[in-house]
Amino acid sequence: MATTNGKKDISLKNIISSYPTWAHPSVHYHSVDWEMLRDTFQGERQVKEKGHVYLPQPSGLDDGEYDLYLENSTFYNMTNRTVGALVGTIFRRNPVISNLPKKLQKKVRKITKTNQSLRSFTRRCAKEVVHMGRYGVLVDMPAGGGDPYLTGYVTEAILDWSYQMVGDREVLTEVLLMEAFLPDHASGSTSGQRSYKIRIRALRLVSGRYEQHVYDSASTQVYPDVNRVPDQVIVPTNRGTPLRYIPFIIFGTESNSPDVERSSMLDIAQMNISHFRSYAHLEHGRFYTGLPVYYVSKGMGEGKGEYTIGASVVWEVGPGENAGIIEFNGNGLKFLENAIATKEAHISTLGGRLIGVTTSSVSESDNQVSMKDRNEQALLLNVSMALDEGFTQVLQWWASWQDVQIAEAEEISIEFNKDFMLKEAAAREFRAIQQMYQDGILPIEVVYDYLKKAEVIPDWLELEEFKKLLVSKNSFPNNPDAEANSRGFPDRKTELELEEAEKDRKSQEQIAESQAALALKQARTPKPAGAGAS
Repeated sequence: MATTNGKKDISLKNIISSYPTWAHPSVHYHSVDWEMLRDTFQGERQVKEKGHVYLPQPSGLDDGEYDLYLENSTFYNMTNRTVGALVGTIFRRNPVISNLPKKLQKKVRKITKTNQSLRSFTRRCAKEVVHMGRYGVLVDMPAGGGDPYLTGYVTEAILDWSYQMVGDREVLTEVLLMEAFLPDHASGSTSGQRSYKIRIRALRLVSGRYEQHVYDSASTQVYPDVNRVPDQVIVPTNRGTPLRYIPFIIFGTESNSPDVERSSMLDIAQMNISHFRSYAHLEHGRFYTGLPVYYVSKGMGEGKGEYTIGASVVWEVGPGENAGIIEFNGNGLKFLENAIATKEAHISTLGGRLIGVTTSSVSESDNQVSMKDRNEQALLLNVSMALDEGFTQVLQWWASWQDVQIAEAEEISIEFNKDFMLKEAAAREFRAIQQMYQDGILPIEVVYDYLKKAEVIPDWLELEEFKKLLVSKNSFPNNPDAEANSRGFPDRKTELELEEAEKDRKSQEQIAESQAALALKQARTPKPAGAGAS
């Protein structure tokens, strides 16, 4: 039922100038940080469009000089690179879904209203959580019936929320979500004009029953009044029974709750802006000092009006007259370069080696490096665990709305990658694992898990299939057992035993034949005269 999806939701905050007064205090407090996080992620064009917000006009520069100052500056987008690297690390291995009913296995390939796959949708959720600190997911159903689907809401679209104690538990009783939509008459426009309006979708528990109250705005740039009678009231049901809970989860870096958490990327975004300002100063200085300045004495210039510069040009000066070149050789720009390098090191420390930058020095002990590794994994581990918990609940809701028994739905789970810093396994490690398996120290399940983490086994190869391949001689064409099997023997050992038995049989036959021949020869040989009588 919610229409927020894809690229539209990122620009929700840009549609209107400010949040409504009734929005949660945390929304008003964090809105400036959210704007900086979005702008730095979008890159140089977005940052420069904000002009004075991120690059104040230095005193002494007029507007024309400031425009040049801004144009010559460079924004190196470390925020985007860091977010992309961290999310890529989480999805280095596909999430593993367990106990999903067979009839739902194809449906996860189109789990949103816009036919996104579950993997694509979870990746977007992870990106928002890493970048902005939170992301909302609603399990919804078409008004006219049909399969349920997932809808995502960025942090700027989650305007207000409330909890109440129900028994001994704190329960989410209200969430107000902002959506941007095109009126029906504008959705088919080919003029390129898009006049979006604001819709508020309020998810509420009313007397213990889940309802959606929809409020449409009368015009653009205006929030609808949420204190009036809603334009539409929707009561989602499961098998004809209204729900007793709000099927909405907020994913965060620390816990899955609507409470706003400070984004872990905020420090990097702020340092990215500081780096941008230092770079602007450096480029401004280079612009004015990078080229040499030619000068001549006053008398030499009289009557000439112009000078030609080149390797084959010679200037003749009269007695007492001088010509020369002034070049910048001070240390001012060097200080700026050092400042930029320092800020880049700080950003690398915040982002860590997960973005491919090694910041450890030779003076660091093994203990310090190990501690840094753990710190770098903390954010990813928190996000991965939040995704496990949140999407397990989401999938259970989603499945229970499709004629799956509650007990069966509660067995569904999903697990995201948590092996973030695994280095390439060496040949010695492989041999050790193999030997421990052959000696009966490690079970095949541990070997399988190790090989999968080391990316020797692909994600699509499941444990049971791996076991089947392992016992199949056809899987190892160069293996002695496989070669023996191709010759009709169960394994090489059996073939050798049969070969030895065949050799023994032939040897025994040869001995028996020799003995029989000797006995026959002796029987045919006539005895000498007088032999045998005394």
